[in-house]
Amino acid sequence: MADRTPICVGTIWLAAERFHDAGRIYERMRSMTKLLAHYGVRDYRRASTRVTAAIVDATDAARLDLALGRPVLVVDSTDVDAEGTPLVTKHTRFAAERIEFVR
Repeated sequence: MADRTPICVGTIWLAAERFHDAGRIYERMRSMTKLLAHYGVRDYRRASTRVTAAIVDATDAARLDLALGRPVLVVDSTDVDAEGTPLVTKHTRFAAERIEFVR
């Protein structure tokens, strides 16, 4: 949210074997870095990022307060630990008309 306007919705995957009870812990910490540190991961990096466009589906349209048929930017990414083992995979949908990516 930005100024009470929905900007994005995301889905995050973590390995259940390595990060048991991660949902409960994230709910308390509200930080992926702190969650990973809780499990002993002190350093990680982004291994891949892919940005594509799509048309919003009904579920995300409701969450993002968008009309059906509006565009979303889809960002799929994977973070890995120092050894290159995948830690976190994210699938995030951004309201395209409300976001700008600058690098």
